[in-house]
Amino acid sequence: MSEERRERRRYQRVYFSKQDELVAMLQSSDRQETRLSARVKDLGAGGVGFTIQRDQESGILPGAQFTIQAIQGSDQLAFITDLKVEVRWVLSLEWLENVGFGCEFVDTPPAVGEAIKKYVETWAEASSPTNA
Repeated sequence: MSEERRERRRYQRVYFSKQDELVAMLQSSDRQETRLSARVKDLGAGGVGFTIQRDQESGILPGAQFTIQAIQGSDQLAFITDLKVEVRWVLSLEWLENVGFGCEFVDTPPAVGEAIKKYVETWAEASSPTNA
């Protein structure tokens, strides 16, 4: 792989499968107050990745802001509430039934940022081949 294709992420991430069943309850920050549920596909100290059903795609555009009201499916992530995110990218291909989008955390309280970082580090250590 060429040097141009290097990983650009600044933070380590945890990737979740569909079987992990992590679902975020999101509310838009616009005046329409759109609410939707999105499957959490990855999480890192800098942001989070989601997928949603194609029919929920309306309003998911780069620059859109949402508040993560809660993440269901993991008691360990119960501390993530009322956390603001901004959509950075959207992957919407006609032949896929889901739409993916990545968000960056906005104005994250330091304690929450540290808790996310610790969660990711703990998850990575637990899934390391040397700990398996």
